[in-house]
This record gives sequence, C-alpha cells and structure tokens, in this order.
Amino acid sequence: MHPYTHKTITDRDAINADIVECRRNGYALTRDQVILNEISLAAPITGPGGRSEAAVQVSVSGLSYDFDEVRARILPAVLDTANGILA
Repeated sequence: MHPYTHKTITDRDAINADIVECRRNGYALTRDQVILNEISLAAPITGPGGRSEAAVQVSVSGLSYDFDEVRARILPAVLDTANGILA
C-alpha cells in the first residue's frame, strides 16, 4: 500500500481495526491519511440489504477543527444526510 503522508496507515491489522471501529460507530473519522492537516468524516449509504453502497464524505482543515468539533458540529449533519438518502 502506498502511503500518501507520513501518517498514512498502511499496516493491514491497523486498517482492519479501523474498519471494525467504523462499523461500530456508524461513521469513519480520519486525520492526515491522504492530505496533511485534513480531517475526513464519512457515513455510509446502505442499500436494501444493509450493505454499504456509497457514502457521504466531508473534509475540513485540521488547522480549523479538531475531532471533538467535527463530531459535535459536522457529524450530525453528515449522518442526517446519509440517513435521508436511505429513506
């Protein structure tokens, strides 16, 4: 796997652990994985069988936001949007 930044996770076990956490949380939240100082948040759009078919994704500057702010201010809108597409 090609690392995009020096913080890109490339260890297979670490990636699998992140996937498990994302499934448990119902969203993904990352920092510095592709672009330094970028926080990315994504929520799945699932099909009739419950399988993820697409996602709603937002990226913000890590210089302007931290994880707590993203969870408090942006996550609810992302989840509402993803769930609205499901309806």
